Amino acid sequence: FAAAVFVSSCAQQPTTMKDAAKDRFLIGTALNEAQIRGIDTAGVRVVKEHFNAIVAENCMKSQPIHSQRDRYNFDTADRFVEFGLQNGITVTGHTLIWHSQLPRWFVYNDDGTLRSAEELKAIMKEHISTVVGRMRTRPTPMPNSTTTTTTCGPRANAIPWSNSSASFASAAGASMP
Repeated sequence: FAAAVFVSSCAQQPTTMKDAAKDRFLIGTALNEAQIRGIDTAGVRVVKEHFNAIVAENCMKSQPIHSQRDRYNFDTADRFVEFGLQNGITVTGHTLIWHSQLPRWFVYNDDGTLRSAEELKAIMKEHISTVVGRMRTRPTPMPNSTTTTTTCGPRANAIPWSNSSASFASAAGASMP
């Protein structure tokens, strides 16, 4: 009899991490390219079962998405967003510019000299505006975490235009369930 009661009470317990936190907060994970492309099927299975929020591990950073000055490649980033949409998983934005994943052209001129601060700011503005502009049109909120690091604290006015690029996050209703 005690075993039957135990089994009965266990059956009511959440079986996944996302179920355990349901109605309180999202359980998220970062997806790598093998998961986004469906190559890592075991990883995809775990993500679908246990998580209700995803963030891109690297595919939204400047090196993979903007490796050449006048060329963007949104293939993997678009697949990432589609993965979330197709599986009912909240898609969360990620750092768009990261120091260790910058394409060389971002920082250096063709002759190998460092770009000026003004050039770098202009490149960053164009890059962030292009990526955020593309993701803004997606049907799921895509908060831009870059703005939280560039518009807070001692760097509050370092990139004043970043606020307008990120205003879509609040307009899209990005919030916890």
